[in-house]
Order: sequence, then structure tokens, then C-alpha cells
Amino acid sequence: MFKKIAVSLIMLVAVLTILAKFTAIPADFAADSQSYQLLQAGDLSVSIEELTLVDELREVADPIVEGQTLPRSIDLRIWYPKQPSEKAMPLVLYSHGMMGNYDEGAHYAEHFVSHGYIFVAPNFPLTNFSNGQKADAVDVVNQPADISFILDEILRRNNDPQDALYQRIDNDKIIAMGLSLGGMTTHMLGYDPVRMDKRVDALVAIAAPSVMFTQKYLSTRELPYLAIASPQDVFIDYPTNALPLLQKINRAALVTIDGGSHTGFANQARWLRWLDNPDSIGCSQVKKNLDATIEDGDSWYHKLGSIEDGYIVEVDVEICDAQLEKAMNPIRQNDFTLLAAWSFLQCQFAEQADNYCEFLTEGISRENAAVSYQNNF
Repeated sequence: MFKKIAVSLIMLVAVLTILAKFTAIPADFAADSQSYQLLQAGDLSVSIEELTLVDELREVADPIVEGQTLPRSIDLRIWYPKQPSEKAMPLVLYSHGMMGNYDEGAHYAEHFVSHGYIFVAPNFPLTNFSNGQKADAVDVVNQPADISFILDEILRRNNDPQDALYQRIDNDKIIAMGLSLGGMTTHMLGYDPVRMDKRVDALVAIAAPSVMFTQKYLSTRELPYLAIASPQDVFIDYPTNALPLLQKINRAALVTIDGGSHTGFANQARWLRWLDNPDSIGCSQVKKNLDATIEDGDSWYHKLGSIEDGYIVEVDVEICDAQLEKAMNPIRQNDFTLLAAWSFLQCQFAEQADNYCEFLTEGISRENAAVSYQNNF
């Protein structure tokens, strides 16, 4: 009997070991750590609404009929607490990356909303995943206006007594947040002399292209600002994009995730966790799409802004030219990014913010060797 039990236990351990290997789920953070506590969902249930907004005043190329245009149509998803709220809540406007979609930031949405935020994410008309190889990165110049158009509608609903969002949004706590090309959109919403939206109160830019933006461009306003990036990102070069932000932006903070990948910042990357580096797939898809854009550099940079006035500089963009290294599990990378973004936002907007501020500036790196924090203030 003992022998049978021993054999059964050995077989059970073997099966569990195989499952752990092939499901590749990182171990939980220590239960007594701040990291573990801050990752816990809040008490609020989450409602999700999907809708389409059409901006009749702006146009987009017809994907079927060459040379024709259509009104600019934007699909979006809104996450908000099911329970009625006694006070207005912060609003996050999330911008996805090249060939991403509104689910890219779903892990932020579920967490933030469970703690009393509202979260809105669009599918941008020409850069979302459904466009495939026809996705047009240059359309990023039009995406800040998409976010502003969405914000107009959300705030209109905030003032409508018949609407589910009535009086639920705090107009002084509006956050622009984005990944990659969406991070570039976020920069433009915050600082662009023409495209900025002055209703935005804080910025979170993740693995965002910024080498083309000068200090003059990034100094048009002073906002609470957090960048999150990885030195191993083969899409967005860390030394020329992330690090200089501490010199270009007043009161900027930078969280660095050592060993991360570019693709690993997206929620969907969890399905690529068995790969040595998720960028091995992302590179092949995005690089093909961006080649034409990079070759057409003059029109690209002049569409971004004024080179002559010193807001934009032309640079040679290199994507996926570095050798891929083994990257961290994207689930863990999602955890680190969520911890950084959540502690930053709560440090800015929570009524009792000290714990969040301490975790962002010291605790996150104290508890997690792969994460570091620095600022210029």
C-alpha cells in the first residue's frame, strides 16, 4: 500500500511539474509584500460597454474603394463600475500600439475599475490589428484628435442624467495612457502645440517612441508624467527614447523593467509566454508594415510637427535590428507594468497617496530586482 501511495505521489509531482512548465504561470508575489497587495482587485464589479462613434467632421481613407473617404469611425470599449458611486472617479483614456486593439490594456482596465476608475480604449481606425498589413503608422498624427473626440462624448454623457456615466467622472483626474504608437499618441495629447488636449491631467507612456520629440516639444506643459520601458526592447531603443525623457520633460519619472520585451507590455502577450522572446513574432509582423513608413521619412516627420521651429527632429528609426535575448515571462512583465502605472496614478490622485508614492519610488525596486525607478525631481 505504501509503495502504491509513493508511486502515486511521484506521478502527481511529475504531472504538476509538467503542467507548471507548459502553462508557464509565474509564482505569486509573497503574500506579505506590497507588490502582492497592490495587485489585488478592488471590491467593485466591472461593467463593459462597446460602441462605435462616428466623427462626421473628419475623414479616413475607404479601405475598399481607392481614392474615396469615409467619416472617421471609431470602435471603443468602456469599462466602469457596476455599483453606483458616491463621488466622481478618475478617467483613463488608453491608446493601443501599432496593430493592437482595445483589449491590449484590458489588465489595466479590470484592475483600475475594480478600484473606482473608469477606463476607455478605442480601436484606432488605421492602426488597429484588423487592418493587417494595410495598417498605417503615419495615421498616429490623427489619433490624438480621436481621443479628444471620444473625451467630448464621454464628458457629454457625464452630464446626462439618463446616462450610466452621469456624474461619475472627475474632470480634474483625466489620464492619457498608451503603449508604443499609443504612447506616442499620449505624448502628443500632453505636449503637442497643436494636438494637445488641455483636459488631460497626467500621462503614462509605455515603450513609447520619443526620439523625434525635442525638449522644446516636451516642455510645452508640465504634467505628472511616467514612462515605463525596457532596455531589451528591440522595437523602441531604450537609450535614445526612454532615458532622454528625464532631461527633456520637467518632473518626469521612469520605471525600467530589465529583461522585458516590447510585445510583453501588451495584455495579449500572455499567450506568447512559452516563447523565449515574444518579440520574435511581433518583429516579423510590425517590421514589414513600418518599412514603407520609414522610407517615407520626410512626409512622416513633417506631418508630426514643425521641424523648422525646433519641435521635431528627423532621425533614422531602427526596428528589430538588435539580437533577441531571452525575455521575462510576459505575465510577470504585465504585473510589473501594472504595479508601476497603478502606484503612479494613485500617488497622483488617491486621497491617501503616501503608500502608493513610497512603493513607486522605493518599494517596487526593493521587492523586485528587475525593476528600477528614477526621476528628475
